[in-house]
Amino acid sequence: MGGTLELRNVYKDFGGFKLDNLSLTLDPGEYYVLVGPTGSGKTLLLETINGFHTVDYGMVLFDGHDITDQPPAQRSIGYVPQTPNLNDRQTVRQNIEFTMRLRGLPGDWTNEINGVIEMMSLAPLADAKALSLSGGERRKVALARAIVLKPDLLLLDEPLSSLDVSSKQTLRDELRQIHRYLGCTVIHVTHNQVEA
Repeated sequence: MGGTLELRNVYKDFGGFKLDNLSLTLDPGEYYVLVGPTGSGKTLLLETINGFHTVDYGMVLFDGHDITDQPPAQRSIGYVPQTPNLNDRQTVRQNIEFTMRLRGLPGDWTNEINGVIEMMSLAPLADAKALSLSGGERRKVALARAIVLKPDLLLLDEPLSSLDVSSKQTLRDELRQIHRYLGCTVIHVTHNQVEA
């Protein structure tokens, strides 16, 4: 089950983008959609919550614990950037395994990886190189990589942008399934009001 996310007076100046004294509280297990125009700081907000940027001042708390200065690898957060950062020379399976290597997790994660591959309907592509995937398939792999560790918080940056109508519908349905499966708190940002 997801936890309560709280931002207290968060200020971050990142060149042309800024979070200006932002405070919010998100209840555990809910699916939130944040709508705003391009350039309004939506990505900066997600990256700050994920720990990619240190705040200039303010606090980020999760379940009452101050995670403001905690490195991203120590946060129970899955993040799917707007442009999936896949290694094109690796297979789908290897790209998902990257999460475990990045966090230095010991043990055999085969069952978890196979489970997320099945859930995301990626089994026929498991041994395909990422370079050969379509845009929708790349998004699905990025999602699989974000959810394989069953995070308490899932951050989605424009997950349906630049997809054809059929791929958008499929991925939208899978996002619902992922939310039910994980029970985590989700923040989905978009510039598209219809999508929201």
